[in-house]
Amino acid sequence: LGPYVDFTGLGTILPLLPFWCRDAGVDEVWVGLILSAQYAALVVGSLFWGRLADRIGVRNAYIILLVLDVVFFFLSAIMDNIVGLLICRAAAGFCAIMPLGTAWITMATPPEKQMKAFSMLVVMILLGFISGSIIGGTLAQVKSGVGVGDGGWFSAVGFSALLVLIVLFVIVFGTAKPPAPAAGQEAPKPEGVKDAVMNLPFAASCITGFLGANEGGVLMVCMSAVLTNPRPRGYAYEESFMGIAFMGIASVLLISSLFFGPWLGDRTHPYQRVCFLGLCCMSVLSLQCFLTISLEAAGLWPGGDMVFLGSVIGLFWFQCCVAPTAMAIAGMISQTKAKNATGTVMGIQQMIMNSGQAVGPTIGAVLQQVNMYLPFVYLVVSEFAVWCVNMKVFNDARKTGEIDRPLFKLQKNAPPPAPEAENESPDEKSLAPLKDDPAPVKEPSEVPSAPQEWTSPMPSKGQSTRVSL
Repeated sequence: LGPYVDFTGLGTILPLLPFWCRDAGVDEVWVGLILSAQYAALVVGSLFWGRLADRIGVRNAYIILLVLDVVFFFLSAIMDNIVGLLICRAAAGFCAIMPLGTAWITMATPPEKQMKAFSMLVVMILLGFISGSIIGGTLAQVKSGVGVGDGGWFSAVGFSALLVLIVLFVIVFGTAKPPAPAAGQEAPKPEGVKDAVMNLPFAASCITGFLGANEGGVLMVCMSAVLTNPRPRGYAYEESFMGIAFMGIASVLLISSLFFGPWLGDRTHPYQRVCFLGLCCMSVLSLQCFLTISLEAAGLWPGGDMVFLGSVIGLFWFQCCVAPTAMAIAGMISQTKAKNATGTVMGIQQMIMNSGQAVGPTIGAVLQQVNMYLPFVYLVVSEFAVWCVNMKVFNDARKTGEIDRPLFKLQKNAPPPAPEAENESPDEKSLAPLKDDPAPVKEPSEVPSAPQEWTSPMPSKGQSTRVSL
């Protein structure tokens, strides 16, 4: 719920920012500056809040972030000057809930269910964007007269602050507090952070997350350029057609995250899965690279827009599973190599991934100005480099026996072994010491000649049963 309302607020503001700048009498270049400041603050906040969560608890840090989100969302709604709005949005980015959401999932979810949990997290983020767009488009028509313009901005953004407040009450009263340390017991301290992050598998998960987020930003810019540019540089799509295209992409992302991601997660090891997805993404990107080279060299051809749009949708079908897999790998490493440091480890991974999201649109716009196909060359080369690193991790895991299958063998993962105590019957538990340390067998000469009597511990009808031995 936390990431959902967080991204609902972002989805509400994004389509309304140009209108706010117009009503405030400032240049629309501030739209880019505000978004850049928000993403930059998100990168810093990911590490800060992760480290704080390891010291005061994820739930406590989560509640603090929700309180701050309510404050900064409401201040954004009533702000009437551009500098104040820039500060509020940067502060809201610093207090983003997504990094702590991944840490909470890692600590509360068993490893075999983390792929499904992270996929649902992506679903909630997408639903947040969609909900925010609906809220921004509808409530902006409510002219409250508060703030800049006719008050539509205040109506929409203020409602998003109300949603955060509702979730805050749900978290405070609907989740259990962690157990307090016993008297005289010190609070847990983060340990093993260096061991968890200074290794190739964790580095691979970070650069995979970076590229996944970066790829999305680059593709959004390139898709808009190819489809909306006037002929002969593009297919001159109007706003209505672009809206349909983005709705199609959002639908594919939801379906893939709900069904394909969990299905693949049940049949692959995370190291195997990230290599499989990387190979699929690299193949689709190579097709897009060939297509844009053809458009650049021979000009537009009939149906090229449908082929290009279909390849983008196909790419996002696989690509939306990359980030959850990278987060699952980082969570697996934090649970095995560190102690009481999940927030810090996941915060580092999220910080690097969010950096890719922050610079993706800029990289796409710069390369697009040089040449139409150059962004896709950049993505293909980057995917290949990251895939090689992930294949190294996968092969190392196969050598050590951590993975027992080749890359393309998809089979249902075995359920985790039950704890030993759950597999033993009460009689087996009582006999465990005898199994470990059996009593010596007496020699025939040591057996007593006279019969001995043994009294059963379970009397019948108040009488003790005597058995001659």
